[in-house]
Amino acid sequence: MKKIVIGLLLYVQHGYGIEPIGLTNLGNTCYINSTLQCLGAIPELRNYIFKFSSHDPLTEEFKRMLKSPIAGPKAFVECVSETGIMGKLAINAQQDAAEFYEKLINKLQPQETIHNLFRINTKMDTISASREFKREPVIQESTILRIGSQFVTKQKGMSIEALIKNYFLIPQEDTIQVERDGVNKEFDIKEKNSGLHLSPILVVAVPRFDMEGNKIKTPLWSNMKPLILTDAKKNKHTYNLLGCVLHAGETVDSGHYTAVARYDNEWFYCDDTQVSLQAESQVGARLSNQDNFDSYLYFFRKDFPLTLQQVADEEKKSHYRGDRIVQKQLPFQRGLADVIE
Repeated sequence: MKKIVIGLLLYVQHGYGIEPIGLTNLGNTCYINSTLQCLGAIPELRNYIFKFSSHDPLTEEFKRMLKSPIAGPKAFVECVSETGIMGKLAINAQQDAAEFYEKLINKLQPQETIHNLFRINTKMDTISASREFKREPVIQESTILRIGSQFVTKQKGMSIEALIKNYFLIPQEDTIQVERDGVNKEFDIKEKNSGLHLSPILVVAVPRFDMEGNKIKTPLWSNMKPLILTDAKKNKHTYNLLGCVLHAGETVDSGHYTAVARYDNEWFYCDDTQVSLQAESQVGARLSNQDNFDSYLYFFRKDFPLTLQQVADEEKKSHYRGDRIVQKQLPFQRGLADVIE
């Protein structure tokens, strides 16, 4: 067995290809290790991180992890703690992998380029309400698609792929309280989500806990087939699964995190320092709640490689104006022209 550098990451070479290096758990840092294994499998992210120089300490530590993860995550975890992106970080306290991913991605440099790689815009339209109630479409912008527990089919369970599609296909009923002339009125409405801009890397947090923090027992599984989504302009986008963070435990801030990730077209199961090659059928089983591990944070990648110019072109397509209301705006500039070489 020979250690060699291939591309930007340090791997272990075997007869069948390359595999990621395991990462040491420093107490309860499995949520960081698992998320890093999935992020490391994204070739565009690696290319962007190494293409641009940065004076940001966290970005530089992230680069070091990509170059030489065998050195261990201690310095990176310390840097995460110093930046305060996860609050007062205690390595012995479990935290949420999805929250860590989102805060890390929104911090890494160059912000505009990396943010655009993960950015998704969704629009919520009111499609049914009383004549007294009117609301303009609501635009949400984020680097993660969080699917509510109301989209889970309670009876027989469903596939992850169907769950994500349901988010964009199934209208949801709700009751809205609105103050009119000093009086609160309730309106029954029906709303529907649509994808305005579907990011090159689509990160999806699936519902494993309800609003009260209780574990959702409904089984979810994966058929390991490409995910095909249609945006608001009726354009179809094909995504392939690149990785998934799994969680075992009765609460989101306890238990244990592991990951499955696809490197060099081979699947690997990453449990801190333990990394093992997996057949696709094994990955499908793990994503179907095997051994009480629930699939939680999915990483999908469009089925074509992306250059910086292509990402800039995607950005140009994603500008929506008119009578929209921006509900959440991330503090990053629009456009990539000033960073394209």
